[in-house]
Amino acid sequence: VTREGIEALKEEIRKQTPSILAQARANQNLRIPIDRVFSLSGFGTVVTGPLLFGSVSLEEEVEIFPIGKRAFVRRLHAYGKEISSLQAPSRVALNLRGISREELKRGNMIGTPHAFKPITKATAQVKFLKENHTLSECIFHSGTTKTTVWIKKDPKSEKYFLKFLDPLILQPGDPFILRTHTTLGGGKVLNIALEQVKLKQLSQEPSKEKIAIQAQEMLKYCYTFWNESLQPLEIESLRPKLKYTAEEFHLVLRYLVDQKKVIRLPKGLYLPYERYEGLKEKMNQFFKTHSELQVTDVKTLFGLSRKHAIPYLEFFDQEKWTLRKGDVRLPWQLTQT
Repeated sequence: VTREGIEALKEEIRKQTPSILAQARANQNLRIPIDRVFSLSGFGTVVTGPLLFGSVSLEEEVEIFPIGKRAFVRRLHAYGKEISSLQAPSRVALNLRGISREELKRGNMIGTPHAFKPITKATAQVKFLKENHTLSECIFHSGTTKTTVWIKKDPKSEKYFLKFLDPLILQPGDPFILRTHTTLGGGKVLNIALEQVKLKQLSQEPSKEKIAIQAQEMLKYCYTFWNESLQPLEIESLRPKLKYTAEEFHLVLRYLVDQKKVIRLPKGLYLPYERYEGLKEKMNQFFKTHSELQVTDVKTLFGLSRKHAIPYLEFFDQEKWTLRKGDVRLPWQLTQT
C-alpha cells in the first residue's frame, strides 16, 4: 500500500541479476561456437571461441557439432592464462586431443556429447530494418556459423518459418542476423521442434541425382567464363540463365565445393579447384622473398582489381596461408613458430 521498501528491493534485484544469469548459463550444456582453428607445434589442434553456456574442464570429453566427432580437452587457456576449468560466459582456447585441424572449421560448435541435434527448420521472431520486407532468401548468421535460409511468414501469427540449407545447432532464444550484401534485420529463435508439414511449401529438396546432373551443367557453363587468368567468377549472376530454383542453385554450389570442383572465395566468388595448388605455390614463392603481403601485391601477383584482391586475401587467411596484422598479411607458418 505504501510501497515502502520497493526501491530497496529493485536495487537488490539489480545487484543479484548478473550473478544469477551467469550461474544459469554455467548450469546449461556446454556450447562453444568455433571462430578459429589452427595447429601449434608440440600441441596439435587448437580452437578458440566464446564459451556461451556450460563449463569445460581438462580431460573432459566433448563433441564437435554437427560433424559428430569426439575429442578430449588437453589444455585450456582464457585471457592469456592456462587453467583447469572454466564457466560461461568467457572467451576460451582449447587444445584438443583426438581430432585433427583439417576436420574442424569455423562455424562448428563444441558441446556436451549427445546434448544437441542438428536441425534444418525452426520458427523465429524476426524484425526487419525496413518495413514491408518481402525477401524470402538470405544469409543467416548465428554464433560463428552462416548459411542460406529461406523465410516464410506464418499467416496466422507474427512468427516466421525458417528452412536452412545446412544443418545447424540452434536453441530457443538464440539471436541471429539476416544479411544479403547488407544487413536486413535479425531476430530470435523461438522453436526448433517445428512440425515438418508447416515448411513443405518452402521448398521441395531435389534428388541427389538431379543435383549431380545440374552440377555438371553449371560447371560447364562456368568454364565459358573462366580462362587462364585468375579472375574469379560471381556464380550468383548465372542463376537467371541456368533457371534453377533458389534451393537447387545453392545445393548445386555446395555440391561443387564439397566435391572439390570449385574454390569458394568470400563475397560469392568462385574459381575452378585445379587453381588451388597453383595459388598455394605462388604464395610460397612470394614469401621466399617478401616478409609481408599487401593488397597491391595481390593485384600485381594475380592480375586482379582491388575488388577481387580483398576476397583473395580473406581466402588466404581462411586457408591458414596468411595471418592478418593491420593492413598487411604475414606468412602463417612464421607466425606460429
